[in-house]
Amino acid sequence: MYIIIIEKILKSLTPKFNFVVYAIEESKDIDDLSIDELQSSLLIHEQKIKQQDNGEQALKASTVKSAFLHGDLQEKVDDLIYTENNVTMFEKVNQSMMLEFDMADLGKMHYFLGIEVVQSPEGKKVDNTFYKQIVGSLMYLTTTRPEIMHSLSLVSRYMENPIEMHIVAAKRIFRYLHGTKEYELFYKNAMKSDFVGFTNRDCAGDTVDKKSTSGYVFMLGSEAVSFSSKKQPIVILSTTATEFVAPTSCACQLVWLKKILEDLQFKKEGAIAIYCDNNSTIKLSKNLILHGRSKHIDVKFHFLRGLTKDGTIDFFYCKSEHQITDIMTKPLKLSMFQKLLV
Repeated sequence: MYIIIIEKILKSLTPKFNFVVYAIEESKDIDDLSIDELQSSLLIHEQKIKQQDNGEQALKASTVKSAFLHGDLQEKVDDLIYTENNVTMFEKVNQSMMLEFDMADLGKMHYFLGIEVVQSPEGKKVDNTFYKQIVGSLMYLTTTRPEIMHSLSLVSRYMENPIEMHIVAAKRIFRYLHGTKEYELFYKNAMKSDFVGFTNRDCAGDTVDKKSTSGYVFMLGSEAVSFSSKKQPIVILSTTATEFVAPTSCACQLVWLKKILEDLQFKKEGAIAIYCDNNSTIKLSKNLILHGRSKHIDVKFHFLRGLTKDGTIDFFYCKSEHQITDIMTKPLKLSMFQKLLV
């Protein structure tokens, strides 16, 4: 029985134990060899292999250290790895190494200590179904938390192919909501409330396709009743055109809200005021003559002029520091963000 077990052990050993297997077969009779004796022989051989490997690694480290100190590398060194977060600095170090030593650049690391390393600029993929559920939950919360509209607009642009970076950003919004549970929309019971709108945009805020983000807020008295943050469908050639597209989407929403308010017996006499921080847009909305500055603007966006002409809306200028729609279109510093939340 012992003989069969010992034979199976010897046959299952890896090639690095071939030497000790031959030694055992030549010096000892397998019939008289016990399992304990076999185990001792294998352990002794394994310790010798480890000592040999450690000696080779120490020699290799000493050789590399000597090469860097004295600039003379006599031994062949494989897979020298160095890292750097700064791309420019990395390229300089790489060029210096190539000039100083006789070596070849093998590119990015593929294996390290027997572990395969896969590097991808696309990042680590995540489950898009789970990501859609997270974004959908945040969309539901925007009905009472309008200040997260812009952040949600950004994370919702990656619904089909989200990576780990996007889900981290979405979780950060949840952490903000958890820390500001006391924030709320407060609607006063007032006999008379004025209905006004604010509109604004950023300029080519999307670094990939250079499209801008439009935003608007409609206030009934001092309370927000409708708000939006949405990327514009086209690339605009000027800031005036960008500002012209944003008020057009705002005006479309205004027409719909006006009909709802009329059904609720809320009638607004005269034109509804919309505040904008771009004088060129205000002048262009009231100028019915198409000229060089507006030739590149799509015809559908001139719908704004018709509403201005028939007295449905009227544009007024407001300073940028009073533009509450900034919170819908761009990241703001903490002080400005808190000011708009008051």
